[in-house]
Parts: sequence; structure tokens; C-alpha cells
Amino acid sequence: MNRIIFILFLCFTCTLIRAQQTEDATRQEAEDNVNSGNMKASKKNFTGAIADYTTALEYDPKYGMAYFYRGAAKAQINDYKGAITDLNKAVEINPKHGLAYFYRGIAKKSLNDDDGACADWHKASDLGTNSANQYIKDYCN
Repeated sequence: MNRIIFILFLCFTCTLIRAQQTEDATRQEAEDNVNSGNMKASKKNFTGAIADYTTALEYDPKYGMAYFYRGAAKAQINDYKGAITDLNKAVEINPKHGLAYFYRGIAKKSLNDDDGACADWHKASDLGTNSANQYIKDYCN
């Protein structure tokens, strides 16, 4: 009986280890795709970057920075609605991500949502994103 319990324990432990290894590999794939996307974005290849960020999110749908980077890239190609959708998800995952609010504000301003833009810039400023202060000064009452 003790032998059966021991064998079951070993099987359970092996399953947990394998699950952790799979999770780690999946996260690494997501990070590799984000890094690839960042390289493409730095070369102004925003469409390629978006594809890489999308692949990263297929590996890890809770990877907030992938949503952030994809949203920023979408804004660069004037897909402001898509940018807002991604940046909404980024702040949902990490409500203290000041830059996500900042860029979402820019996307909202581009769609003439001045009140929404100002609210986001104020939130970004409150979270320490100082670059939002000039936008508040220039566009918000």
C-alpha cells in the first residue's frame, strides 16, 4: 500500500514539474515575440511588430506589456480604436501602468475624445508619468 501511495506521489510530482516547465517555456516564447516586436517597432516596422505582439498574446493572453506595446504600435499606424482596445486591456491587467494611460489618452485625443484623453493624462500624471503634464497643460482645462 505504501508503495502505491509513493508511486502516485511521484506521478503527481512529475505532472506538476512538467506543467511548470510548459508554463515557463510558454512565457519565454511570449517574451521572445515581444522582444522581436520591439526590434521591429524600433525600425518603424509597426505591422510586423503588431504580428509579433499578437503571437506573444497567443502564448500568454495575460501578458500586459504585450497589449501595451501592441496598442502603441497600432497608434503609430493610426489604428486608434485598436490601440484603445489594447491599452484598455493593458490597464486592466496593470492599473498602475502610467504609460498605458498616457498613450491611451493620445489615441482618444486622436479620435476627438477630449474628455477621455484628459482623464487618462491626469491618471498617467498621478501615476508618475511626467510626460503627461505637458499634454494636460496644452489640451485640458
